Amino acid sequence: MSTSARAPKREAKNSGDRIPYKITVTDPEDGTVDCSEVTINPALGHDDHEHPTNDIPGCEGTVDTGDLGGHPEGADLTYVLNAKYTDGGGDGAPALTGYGRSVLQPKLKQAEYHDDQSGTRIVDQTGAANGKRIGDISDGDWVAFEPMSVEGVDSVSYQVSSPYGVGAIELRAGAPDGELLATTPIPNTGDWDVYRPTDPVPVKAHDGTHKLYLVFTSPQNNAFDVDTVEFSGP
Repeated sequence: MSTSARAPKREAKNSGDRIPYKITVTDPEDGTVDCSEVTINPALGHDDHEHPTNDIPGCEGTVDTGDLGGHPEGADLTYVLNAKYTDGGGDGAPALTGYGRSVLQPKLKQAEYHDDQSGTRIVDQTGAANGKRIGDISDGDWVAFEPMSVEGVDSVSYQVSSPYGVGAIELRAGAPDGELLATTPIPNTGDWDVYRPTDPVPVKAHDGTHKLYLVFTSPQNNAFDVDTVEFSGP
C-alpha cells in the first residue's frame, strides 16, 4: 500500500493562498480505495515542528493557508499537507496505515533560515527584514534551502545590501555546481545598512523538488549581504 499527497506544481505560496490537492492511494490487496477513509491534515510548519489542524476526509479538495494559524511576521514557516489512509486488514493481519506528505514553501524566505551553508554567517542587524541577514559573503560561498521547487515560478529577486555593487547570486538546483536556473547581479545600495531589492530575473523551468542553492560569486571578499529571497509566479 502506498499513499501520496500532491499539491499543485507551484510550491511557493503566500498566506491566504488556496491550495488544491489530490491524494493518491494504491492498495493491491483491498483494490478500490474508499475516499471517505482517506484524510488530509493541513499543518503550519514552524522551525522544526508543525501545528496540525483537523483531519479532512476525501481524496481531493482545497486548503486555505490563511486558516492554518499565525506566527509573527518573518517567522520560519512552511505549509504542510499530511495524508493518511488505513486499509481493512485481512486474513488475520492487522490494518495497515499509509502516510503521504507534501511541504510547500512561502514565496518570501528570510535568507538566514537556510538549511545548509558554506562560508557565510548570520549577522544581527535591526534594519534587516527580520533583524538578521547573511554576511561575510565571498566568491564561491553558498546557502541552500530544502525541500524546494521552482515549478511554476516565473522569477526570483533578493533584498541585498552592498556599498560596492559587484558580484552576483546564482540560483542552482541540486548542488553548488548544479543546473543554473538564474543569475542576479548585485546593485550598489550605498551602504551596508541600506537595503534594496534586486530586479526580478527569470527562472529557468525545472521540474521536481530539490535542494536549492544560492551560490555567491564576487571578485572580492565581503562584497554584499543578503536579507531575503522572493519567488514570483502566477
